[in-house]
Amino acid sequence: RSDWSSDVCSSDLAVVAGALVVVGAGVALNQTRQGPKSAAYHAVRNPIAQTLLVTGRVAPPARAPLGAMVQNTVVNVAVEEGQIVEAGTLLVSLADDEAAARVREAEAQVAEAAARLRRVRGVGRQVAGERLTQAAAQAEELERQYQRAETLFAQGSLTEAQYDVDRRARDVARSQLVAAQLEAAASDASGADTAASAASLARAQASLEVAQAGLDRTRLRAPSRGQVLERSVEVGQVVRPGDVLLTFVGEGPLDVRITPDEFHLGLLRVGQSASVVTEAFPDRPVDAVVSRIAPGVDASRGTVEVHLSIVGEVDDVALRPDMTATVEVLLGERDDTLVLPTWLVHDLGTRQPWALVSEDGVAVRHALVLGLEGTDTVEVVSGLTEADAVLPPTADVEAGDPVRHRAVQPAIPVGG
Repeated sequence: RSDWSSDVCSSDLAVVAGALVVVGAGVALNQTRQGPKSAAYHAVRNPIAQTLLVTGRVAPPARAPLGAMVQNTVVNVAVEEGQIVEAGTLLVSLADDEAAARVREAEAQVAEAAARLRRVRGVGRQVAGERLTQAAAQAEELERQYQRAETLFAQGSLTEAQYDVDRRARDVARSQLVAAQLEAAASDASGADTAASAASLARAQASLEVAQAGLDRTRLRAPSRGQVLERSVEVGQVVRPGDVLLTFVGEGPLDVRITPDEFHLGLLRVGQSASVVTEAFPDRPVDAVVSRIAPGVDASRGTVEVHLSIVGEVDDVALRPDMTATVEVLLGERDDTLVLPTWLVHDLGTRQPWALVSEDGVAVRHALVLGLEGTDTVEVVSGLTEADAVLPPTADVEAGDPVRHRAVQPAIPVGG
């Protein structure tokens, strides 16, 4: 009897075990048909901002290499690097002995021509007037004398020889009168002598200007108020035309130049705000705004040059020409839009991004239209709603596979 009881117990246990195996197999088959279980997330409404982070350089308004215009020896360098100078300040002097001598010679020629013109307009005109008066009186007197001689000669009271003398005297007086008239006309304000003297003076003045220009070319002056950035010459050095003596920066607001990849060209706009931080003063950011975008692209580098103007007052110490700076340009921002973490987006950065969504127990691929891209989030313009259960890339499913998901969680923590 004892053996019979043991056999019954063993049989019952086998039945129970078999039932459990059948139940387990049914559960496993059901789970296989329903697909694996995965976490799920939904897009949330959050603010987002897209920025462009790029390295740039602080640029002066106008950098100009100031060079020599003549070949000569440097006799004086009146400035040092970093010095602020006013417009017209003498910066470098070259030997000017010959140029100064030419100026003095030209000045003497101007003085001589001016004196000649004064003489023509003053004493010369007066003398010519007196000569004309005398010649007219003499011509009139000799004309009367000739008339008397002609009457006497007709009456036979005067010899032919005497008559010829009186006639020749009359003719000479007439010639002298014409000469005096021409001289007086020439010395008039519009006369030839006056015009010739005035032309001589003009030529002398032009020669003086040329000589003065030659002298000025031996003296390098500041073209405007600004700063001497670099000094490239010393006293005693012989320089030739075109040799750079100083590097000069004119006064004006500094700007920042960046050369981002042409990929960003479609997002850049004049007027966008930016923040500039120099490597020397990382704790003193400066506000800026995009002021110019170059019309062309550098074909060799695939970049585009962008200028940013500094906004507001800036400490001269915190921002200097040629400083290296990190620039963050605000390309766009939204205060309230549908966003998704970038790690939930497949093929991000391509023309066809997508997300895998659980719909009625099946994994479905949703094509996405994206907008602004933040540091780790992206704006979803279309393709998702807040109710969609987005499956992570770690889910062991593909589009069309059955899937089960746990409770849908916000893709971004509240307040994150």
